[in-house]
Amino acid sequence: MGNCIQCKKLSIKNAKEHPIFKAIINGSRRDLEQLIKYMAPSQIDSLTTKFDDYNTNPLGYTIILNKGSMFKLLHKKGCSLESMEKIFNEIGLKSVDAACILASLDLFKYFFPLYLHMQEQMNISAISLQTINFEKSNLAIKESYPIHRACRNGNLEVVKFLYNYYLNSSVPIEYDVHIKDEIRGENCALLACRKGDIDMVKFLHKTCKANFKILNSNKENALLICVSGMKTEKKGQHFKVIRYLIEKVKIDLQYNCEEIMLIAMEPEVIEYLEYQFAKIGCGISKEQAEYHFSKLCRNRSSSEAEYLKKNLKVDTKVIITQSFLNELKEAKDTSQMSPIKNDWSIGDAVKISVISEISFK
Repeated sequence: MGNCIQCKKLSIKNAKEHPIFKAIINGSRRDLEQLIKYMAPSQIDSLTTKFDDYNTNPLGYTIILNKGSMFKLLHKKGCSLESMEKIFNEIGLKSVDAACILASLDLFKYFFPLYLHMQEQMNISAISLQTINFEKSNLAIKESYPIHRACRNGNLEVVKFLYNYYLNSSVPIEYDVHIKDEIRGENCALLACRKGDIDMVKFLHKTCKANFKILNSNKENALLICVSGMKTEKKGQHFKVIRYLIEKVKIDLQYNCEEIMLIAMEPEVIEYLEYQFAKIGCGISKEQAEYHFSKLCRNRSSSEAEYLKKNLKVDTKVIITQSFLNELKEAKDTSQMSPIKNDWSIGDAVKISVISEISFK
């Protein structure tokens, strides 16, 4: 997976010059087997290296680099999952978080029952997840459950495994595809729409019967989330997801249709949405949406827009907050609305970044 490759490059750069870590990086199971042959498991567990300035030991390193056969080798040697877990816990993670993001199905199937057994043995209470400056390897995402991490990172095979693992039993909330995250109040269905992950969307819809018609904490539906996600998730298949939401999920097209047209930027998406909106009698075009919005914005001050543009580095011509969007919906006399808007040229296409969607990078 992409995260695995990225993490591998970072780890090669940062790893200490210990032969065990070199063998793991190089994927040399034979070398690793020879190196640990005469070492006690506790000696192996005590070794540490760094990835993105955070510590891990050999067992944790095999998860980070998705080296399934090496994980199995070290585990059968007697290396301690508890020792690995304690190191992950020091940076506010659990080993299952890393596995949900980075592990292949083969590794995860071997690891997960061991992890559950370890939890029972250690009587681990739920760890309070926190925001960590750990974006390079994409392992730390604030206030996420493991299932959300797997979904957000496109690890479809792990999502399938977890769904089927608890199919005939009570599923813990951290592995439940229907539970909402605490970041934006989005379940796996909405997260997959944001990523433009059409394969994940189809699995969640057809097999899991996930609810694609809920709203997130900002009162955004799946279609708005998907169109908005095109700005940040450049590798996604958002257009396919948009079509699936409309044609298969039967998403409510009348909900926030003008906002959706405002943030839509790709020509094929605009053309398709205009056609679909016209079919239901909404009749809003991209040009009309921009014109209506430009009229509302023309006389507004630039203080907030300038502040956001400077501090959040957003490449937009118009920046609005969710509260302003809500105000637009309800406003009858726009002259009475609190000023927050721009002094950029209105003649060009108006672009919007809802404040909740801005990526702090």
